[in-house]
Amino acid sequence: MELIDFLKLIKKKKQTIFSITLLFFLISAVLTFIQPFKYSSESRLLVVQSIPAGVDPYQVNKANEYIAEVLAQIIPTNSFFNDVINTEFNINKTYFPSDPLKQLKKWRKTVKAHVSNNGGMISISVLHPDKYQSNQILKAVDYLIQKNHTLYHGSGENVSVKIVDQPFTSIFPVSPNIPLNLIFGLVLGLIFSLTYIFLFPEEVYNLRFLPKRKRKNINFQMEIDENQFKEDLIKQNNQNLEKLYNQEVNEEERQEYMHSQVQKEAMEDDFVIRGSMENLGVNKVEV
Repeated sequence: MELIDFLKLIKKKKQTIFSITLLFFLISAVLTFIQPFKYSSESRLLVVQSIPAGVDPYQVNKANEYIAEVLAQIIPTNSFFNDVINTEFNINKTYFPSDPLKQLKKWRKTVKAHVSNNGGMISISVLHPDKYQSNQILKAVDYLIQKNHTLYHGSGENVSVKIVDQPFTSIFPVSPNIPLNLIFGLVLGLIFSLTYIFLFPEEVYNLRFLPKRKRKNINFQMEIDENQFKEDLIKQNNQNLEKLYNQEVNEEERQEYMHSQVQKEAMEDDFVIRGSMENLGVNKVEV
């Protein structure tokens, strides 16, 4: 199929494209909003090591990166989780399951740590449905890393960990990412719909998410108006015919009445004439 033909097909299949794209958008919206909204707390730690005289600073920097990697890998472990839970910070322990495997899985979804490629910088983030709990967990993690970091590497007291970015908690939920998810649903729906009409260009495969109701309602209303107009017209014609008929009937009755009056007067005249003639006849006989 050539590009021009495909563009014509897109114009012809606009309703199908709209229906599929809208469907994907609604699915992405539902999947987004059924998830619990979570707030994010973030901080950054820096691994610092004193540089002895005559030591290459580059080597010290690489050593700091190595220590930061070790500490970042310690954070998602079960032992570190237990240390965090047992700190004096106000952490809701019931948020995490009692089963060790589920507990560890939930912990790894809650706390993330990664190291930058330049220097021993550790970025830590915590996701939690409660803003306060998110902040408390992050503070506990930072506290333990600063206090017990020597337990996880062999550099001793020459290494220290400093907080360079204090814990900051987001004002609004950051997970799930609503705009990103909805845009992803729209793009995926558009791609799928274009693929669909390309593979199935026949009319029988047309899709319509919303039925054509408005046009039917308009046509139905037009039919009602037309029928009402016809009924009114017929009614008016009947009224006119009835009036005309009444006029004709009244004219016939008037004519009949006039005719009867004429006949009555004629009969009266004839009766008077006969009476007069009879009187005249009687008088002649007497004479």
